[in-house]
Amino acid sequence: MRIAVIGNGASAQGLGTLIDGCDLVVRTGQWTRVFGKGRAGKKMSAWAWPGYAKMNRFLPRGTGWQMWVTCPFEWHKGKHRLKNCRKLAQLKNLKLRVLDLKTYLAARNKIHPLKPPSTGFLAVVMAVGLAPEKLVLAGFDAGLTGKHLYADGRGFSRTLHPYAAEAAMLGKLERGEWLGKPSSIEVDWRKP
Repeated sequence: MRIAVIGNGASAQGLGTLIDGCDLVVRTGQWTRVFGKGRAGKKMSAWAWPGYAKMNRFLPRGTGWQMWVTCPFEWHKGKHRLKNCRKLAQLKNLKLRVLDLKTYLAARNKIHPLKPPSTGFLAVVMAVGLAPEKLVLAGFDAGLTGKHLYADGRGFSRTLHPYAAEAAMLGKLERGEWLGKPSSIEVDWRKP
C-alpha cells in the first residue's frame, strides 16, 4: 500500500498526480483553504484532525473519508470533546481512527518531551503504524526552511510545535529508522 501524508507547505504544490496515485491520501488541518483548485491533488482518504473544535470550520465536505484524531489528550479530555467527535462522525458517516496515547507519547518524547507535535507529524506517526510499502510526504516545510508559511503564502503564528525536531525525525524515517528502530518503509519526501 502507498500512503501520502500531505502537510500545508508549498512543497506539495504541483504534485497532484503523485499524491492522487497513492492508495491512501491523508490531508491535514486547513488543506481545503491552503490548496485551492487541486494544486496538490484532489484525493482525500483521511483528514487528520487535532481534536479541538476550532478546527471544525475546516471540516472537509463530502463523504467516503476517515477522520484521524491525532491528539489523544484532546480526545480523552472529557465527554464534551467525545460528544463533539461523535457528532461530527454521525453527521458525515465518518470512520474515526484515534492515535493511541502510548504511541503519541513515544513519538512526542523522541522529538521534544515538552512541546506538542504538529497534526501533520502525528498523521505520519499514524500512517507508519499502518506499515505501508511506500510513504509519500509533502508540505512539511517549516522544519526545513524555518519559515512558517502556508502554501498559499499566508504566514501562520509561531506555534509550540517543534518543527525542526519533526523534520529531523522524518529524515531518520527516510534513512530507515523510526522511533529508534529499523524501518523498511520506502519514503519519498518532497522537500522545498
